[in-house]
Amino acid sequence: NRRQKKFNSSNSVNALIKSVQTKREANQLNIIPKKRYGKTELDVSILTCGGMRLQETWCPDNLPFLGSRTPIIGFGMSAISSSCQQNLIATIRKALSIGINHFETARFYGTSEMQFAAALKSMIASGEISRKDFVLQTKLILKGSIKEFQDQWNSSWSLFSILGHIDLLSLHGLNFEYHYKWTFENGKDSLMP
Repeated sequence: NRRQKKFNSSNSVNALIKSVQTKREANQLNIIPKKRYGKTELDVSILTCGGMRLQETWCPDNLPFLGSRTPIIGFGMSAISSSCQQNLIATIRKALSIGINHFETARFYGTSEMQFAAALKSMIASGEISRKDFVLQTKLILKGSIKEFQDQWNSSWSLFSILGHIDLLSLHGLNFEYHYKWTFENGKDSLMP
């Protein structure tokens, strides 16, 4: 039957992943190919590991944590459960072992940026990976004023500076004409004057 023979990429990738017994075999198989990203010199896997649902909480890392009156900032990773962080590290390991090197998060994915920064830093510090082994992307949302946008950047950079650099920075939600104008048209109130 034609429908039964239809290629199901998800099942095929899962079958390949299950067949891999060790990290060494995964590296030899190079399951997930990489391509040059646009005009950059970055080799990026064609699949990404997104951080939208890997975080401890959707609460922003600068708001009170889970009903307490204590903001996460200042307490940092002590506000994150060990099991959640270990799950993220295991996910990063698995992604890298099958060739996924692109990790994507956003300023407004709750504690995702903070957790990715800590996880990747600990894996680098232990010698498990190096900074060149992954491509890190985060996104900032288009809202408010230039100052609010700069505050978002400062919040993201305060977390990721421990990694030396962010490879890709994207604008999240460039949905309306006024977003485009605010971002790209010259003027004293535009993002890029």
